[in-house]
Amino acid sequence: MRHGFDEDAGTMGQASRPRLGWDEPLKELGCGARNVLKRTGDEWVPEAPGDCWLLPASDEVAVQIAQQQDRLRKLGWRLLSSEAAVVVRLGNKALLRDFAEQRGLLEHLPAHYASPQTRASHAS
Repeated sequence: MRHGFDEDAGTMGQASRPRLGWDEPLKELGCGARNVLKRTGDEWVPEAPGDCWLLPASDEVAVQIAQQQDRLRKLGWRLLSSEAAVVVRLGNKALLRDFAEQRGLLEHLPAHYASPQTRASHAS
């Protein structure tokens, strides 16, 4: 595995893992991102290979990062996370709406319809 600057991605890190398909659109936006970590049990994240952000690619991984953020920061990773309970709520569409309502933030979400029939009645 090669460590160091990845000229293709424009980032520091490990660059030998296969791509998953989401990195090309990011590259077009001028962002260098690669899936470079192999998960193996509890120790699935090594020490950061440089000034790198650890970004989740699934709700499950976002929760794991939130639960382990202190340890991950000590390993040198840069994170954008919150408390694990908040991350769980944000990953669940029904809980997200309740969470936004509790905080007076519903105006920032799309209109909500409990059923297709409710939507149809508002469309007329």
